[in-house]
Amino acid sequence: VFRDSPVAMNLSRLKDGKIVEVNNAWVQLTGFSREEAHGHSSAELGLVALEVSLEARTRLRISGAIPASEFSVRTHAGDTRVVLASGKVMQLAGEPHSLGSMLDITERKQADSALRDSEARFRALFEQAPVGIAQGDIATISFISVNQRFCEIVGYPQAELRKMNFKQFTHPDDLQADLDNMARLIAGEVRHYRMDKRYIQKSGNVVWASLTIVPLWALGEEPNFYMAVVEDITERKRAVAALRESQALYLSLVEQMPAGIFRKDGAGRYVFVSPSFCELKGMGREQFLGKTALELGLEDAKLASSGASHHAQIMRTGRRIEVEEKHVHPDGREFFFQAVKSPVFDAAGEIIGSQGVLFDTTARKQAELEARESETRYRTLFNTLIEGFCTIEVIFDAASKPVDYRFLEANPAFEKQTGLYGVQGKLMRELAPNHEEHWFEVYGKIAVTGESMHFENEAKALGRFYDVHAYRIGKPENRKVAILFNDITRRKQAEAEIKKLNIDLERRVTERTAQLEAANKELEAFSYSVSHDLRAPLRAVNGFAGIVLEDYSALLPEDGKRYLTRIRNGGQQMGQLIDDLLAFSRLSRQPMNRFTVDSGKLVKTVLDELKPQWERERQIDIRLGELPQSFGDFALLKQVWVNLISNAVKYSRGRNPSVVEIGCLCDVKPTTYFVRDNGTGFDMQYAHKLFGVFQRLHRADEFEGTGVGLAIVQRVINRHGGRIWAEAKPDQGAVFYFTLEEENKL
Repeated sequence: VFRDSPVAMNLSRLKDGKIVEVNNAWVQLTGFSREEAHGHSSAELGLVALEVSLEARTRLRISGAIPASEFSVRTHAGDTRVVLASGKVMQLAGEPHSLGSMLDITERKQADSALRDSEARFRALFEQAPVGIAQGDIATISFISVNQRFCEIVGYPQAELRKMNFKQFTHPDDLQADLDNMARLIAGEVRHYRMDKRYIQKSGNVVWASLTIVPLWALGEEPNFYMAVVEDITERKRAVAALRESQALYLSLVEQMPAGIFRKDGAGRYVFVSPSFCELKGMGREQFLGKTALELGLEDAKLASSGASHHAQIMRTGRRIEVEEKHVHPDGREFFFQAVKSPVFDAAGEIIGSQGVLFDTTARKQAELEARESETRYRTLFNTLIEGFCTIEVIFDAASKPVDYRFLEANPAFEKQTGLYGVQGKLMRELAPNHEEHWFEVYGKIAVTGESMHFENEAKALGRFYDVHAYRIGKPENRKVAILFNDITRRKQAEAEIKKLNIDLERRVTERTAQLEAANKELEAFSYSVSHDLRAPLRAVNGFAGIVLEDYSALLPEDGKRYLTRIRNGGQQMGQLIDDLLAFSRLSRQPMNRFTVDSGKLVKTVLDELKPQWERERQIDIRLGELPQSFGDFALLKQVWVNLISNAVKYSRGRNPSVVEIGCLCDVKPTTYFVRDNGTGFDMQYAHKLFGVFQRLHRADEFEGTGVGLAIVQRVINRHGGRIWAEAKPDQGAVFYFTLEEENKL
């Protein structure tokens, strides 16, 4: 039993501790052979220290036994082993010996130590973990233990949490999902679960957390405890929300930016194009993606194959490129772009593609072109103007009073208009020290107020008169004025001469007026004489000729009767001529009373008065159109219509039917009235005789009349500020047109 016992045993004399026997387990434990152990004490072998050996023998002598205690022994190989040793005194051959036993507990001690270390590390990890950790009871869903971080996350102290369960501070919107996941865990459907949820802290604040639940029971065991790991992701959630907002804003900006944006991969294929880029290029997004500029026909093949394309340069050098490009839109329009292209880097700093922004500069290009053209036109106009042109800077004194001005530029005509040369950069006071103050005041006012002015003024210092247009240019603080002027000295001299002539003319007109008044008085006397003195003999001739024909007709031969009849007719015709001549002469002296006249009503009145003269002989087709109102003397205008309509009736006598059309051309200005007939007409080469007194285009035996009617019409029309004319062809009728001065022009 001693020899084969699994417990290491040795037998030694009590008096000196010398070993007399060891078993196999002792040899295996200590590494000493029996031969090496016999006759040596444990201290001599180095298994234990001398003092430990002496203390053990002393205790055995006193108490006879040593209970099991832990000791460290050093083996033959030098290893330290922990043993559970005990001893007992026994008598052998009448001599006291000690029987010692050692149980090697080194591995157990190491396991215990490791376990304690592990527990310490776990506790340290549990307490100091950056995430919240809690152990809970499945049955009660209450907390068994929680670390400090868990308390910080959920916002409750440990003492309170041990009396709570997670339902009490889980956000209501997340609770059911949490309970459903826990039910699946308990049912064995999942071995763990993870979810993002919200906790409501004691303070009322809401925090986001990433929750992971793992079971603490083995498969097939009854669910008992679980472990919860909670990570505060509030800031992450905010960052994600901010990132999403930023991305949405970025995409919104990119989508709405007027500048076109693109990105290419390393092979030059488009991987992103903005709507503005597509619009500028005149192509759809799907046409771009996955294609190169060469494939899309947007790049020269030779340029691409030589490696000189912008993308190739960027991929090779990593440098940004700024260029101006021209593009022909599919609809044929030309566009200009300012392109800024740069490399795209990955996280390691390697170039993985290129990107660019295109700004449409077509409007700017057009504006620049127009500006150049405008400058060219301006310079051409500037240099070719016959008027003088200059720009000046008005000089003010400390009291803000304009005292001088400096010439900034002047055109070639300036020198001719002023007699001043090399004025650019010079002050007016230098060029003309006695220049009048009013010039400085006027230009100073324009520079301050910005009010443009047009005026005529004399520059006595230059000996000239000028017609001036002046206006402010640039910002008010620059006090600059542009001046366009013309030398009107000759005109002013001419006006003075004309004024002098007008004075002389007024004097002469006064004299002529007096002479005319005297002549008019003589004409009135002549008219009276004609009216009374000439008519009396004519009445006597007509009267006696009539008496002879009536009383002595039977006594007269036929030739006598014919001669008397001709005498009587001639007297009557002469009387009519005298009446017409008097009427014509009175027109120039007769005062006019102008009013608005209803032309249509006036013409109807005239037709009613004239109709009895022809309706006994023939039927006439009168075609009266719409006539607008006119403005003039009613009686005189009536005479115009009477004469024109009477002539139309008279000269259409040989037609069947006779047609007289009365109307107006209202769509022309001024309004033009007309009277048209289908009568005998006349040759237009004699039209200039129509309106002369006693001028006739037809024989008296064909058409009666004195040749004064149209002269009267023309004089009336002239007095109304209008004009009259006629158009005709022989045997195809005639039309007379006339206009009147409008009321608003009087």
